Amino acid sequence: MIKEKPKYKYFPKRWIMNRNEHDFYKVLSSLLDSKYVVIPQVHLDELVVTASVGKKNKLFSFRHIDQKSVDFVVCDKTTLVPLVAIELDGKSHLQQKTKDRDLEVERIL
Repeated sequence: MIKEKPKYKYFPKRWIMNRNEHDFYKVLSSLLDSKYVVIPQVHLDELVVTASVGKKNKLFSFRHIDQKSVDFVVCDKTTLVPLVAIELDGKSHLQQKTKDRDLEVERIL
């Protein structure tokens, strides 16, 4: 049996947050009551359901949010119901493309 060469290679990341995000995470977690939990790096498709009519529109509406995420979501610790979404504005948020993306994420949420 000939073993095929993998099409893609993946390696584990060392960190899931940059330094500023990690520092903010520590501060935010320390300030919240124990009945809340902070979840980092949450994709929008975990927070909203597409509401388009028709199969094609549903696919396009999913693709619109597919690669968008927020830095943190504060949830009820017991139910994991999302309460607040937080996006930190780093250097990339000075670019018009990122500003437009942030406005669209705010609209969606």
